[in-house]
Amino acid sequence: MDTDFPESKGSPQLMKQMNNNIVLCCIKKHEYISRADISRETGISQPTVSKIVDYLLDKRIILEHGKGDSCGGRRPFLLSFNHNWGYVIGADLGGQRAKLAAANLAGEYIEKKSLLLDGGSDEENIEMVINEVESLKKQLSNKSRRFIALSVAVPGIVDINSRLVIRSMLFKTWKNFPLRQMLEKRVKTEVFVENDVNMHAFGELNYGIGMKFKNLVFVSINPSISAGIIINGEIYRGYNGASGELGFLLVGKKGLKYGTYSGGQLDSMASVLMILERARHSAIRNKDGKLNELANKDLDKISLDLVFLAARSSDEECKTIIRDALEAIAVAITNIISVLNPEVVVIGGDIAEVFDANELVIKPLCEMIRPIVPEMPVVSLSLLGPDAALQGSIASSLDSLKNKLLLC
Repeated sequence: MDTDFPESKGSPQLMKQMNNNIVLCCIKKHEYISRADISRETGISQPTVSKIVDYLLDKRIILEHGKGDSCGGRRPFLLSFNHNWGYVIGADLGGQRAKLAAANLAGEYIEKKSLLLDGGSDEENIEMVINEVESLKKQLSNKSRRFIALSVAVPGIVDINSRLVIRSMLFKTWKNFPLRQMLEKRVKTEVFVENDVNMHAFGELNYGIGMKFKNLVFVSINPSISAGIIINGEIYRGYNGASGELGFLLVGKKGLKYGTYSGGQLDSMASVLMILERARHSAIRNKDGKLNELANKDLDKISLDLVFLAARSSDEECKTIIRDALEAIAVAITNIISVLNPEVVVIGGDIAEVFDANELVIKPLCEMIRPIVPEMPVVSLSLLGPDAALQGSIASSLDSLKNKLLLC
């Protein structure tokens, strides 16, 4: 990534770069700040601060505004970080539709797009995503605004050390696939690739309910169940990126018979896929039941909302299906809380999108968990909903640049 800062070649040059970064960090922390205040806050001499500020102004990395208040003498000009000097792109590849968004350096959306991954090959689908990224670059890049980074949320196991996608449930041909290297070669900028549920968790940490906390677990309940774990503000991935495979959690000793190829025990008891499968079997058996009535006796119309609605309408089998699933999820979350002691557990995915989810999902989960755990965390629905991974991708691009000279 080209930041226009000179390369470090020795101690004097390194010190110059460090001072550049310190001044830039100081400016970014404040809405507006004067040169004198930067010097006082950083301990860097005023002549050095002025030289750095002139350089940053010339590159339009910072902006100069009207004069501020004076404590005696001339009123100082005020400086601010130029959030529109660059932009990042986030992409969520975790569903039938790929979501992309460009955001400025404050994380504010500039453009947002959605692509239907319509059953083409893995190669064709990723080519569509790359073409859309190139389209956004062409639309947004100019002399005063540059493309800084791309961050991609992928359904599957991502090894951050080797930079490989080990495997993906959606992109079946990706086995130890060098997605990051391929994208960097194509889009000509720094690329970050992360598991999609980790991105959900990171999105909630930066823009959702997790903004108040540093220790968070995001539980995604979809056709499969998984978790993103945040410890002290950082994503916990395990040694090769396979942490959070919650669907394989054992809920009882019968789970010992499950292997990785037959699916996990928790998935077999509480995933959305299993809830809908049990509901369809129930509808076949009970042709005059409430669920069949709601679905107009069309099995293909049975949705998670209809199962919950039938349960609320006293369909006993649907009540049992929902109760069994929530009990299994409660056991899993109780175990997570006992081991990790998070400040907040966020429930996301399809189950968080059902009508009245606070009453039908969060309340019964809390009632089951609270009497058992040593310390009860906040348990909440995702505040970001289906866009959590996309916003996590934006946050990841910005966060990954904290140690560079551009951002702090």
